[in-house]
Amino acid sequence: MSNQQERHEMLLMKAVDNMLSTQEQQEFEQLLKTHPDYQAEYEDFLQIKHGTDALRGRILADAKIEPYTASPTKNVLFGFSFFVMLAGSIMMMGCGAYFFLSAPNVPLWVKVSESLFFTGGALLFGYVLQARLRSIKHDPYKEIDI
Repeated sequence: MSNQQERHEMLLMKAVDNMLSTQEQQEFEQLLKTHPDYQAEYEDFLQIKHGTDALRGRILADAKIEPYTASPTKNVLFGFSFFVMLAGSIMMMGCGAYFFLSAPNVPLWVKVSESLFFTGGALLFGYVLQARLRSIKHDPYKEIDI
């Protein structure tokens, strides 16, 4: 595709969207005079744009649905179940680490690496939890419903 053809298509799209500057408007009018095929394409695009603009209002009206708001019971249940699962997984990991580290046949370097791995994971989890709890108070996306 040549640069001139790309320029013509860009002018065509800008004309459909009513975004031509005065200089581009003159260039576009000259283009329509010299290339009648662009005139037909321009009219087709205008009809399509008119149809989609008419549909947009109906689509937006249908999209105005009441946002989902969870009941306080569901919020408490979600928080409690998350806490119980988190406590259970921490207890399971702690028991596994205890039995693993107290086993006499595990080499020392494996015990040290396992300890470092879990310590790093705990520190990272603590950091993420702290950041999440801090962001609850001033969440910039709070009004956006998913």
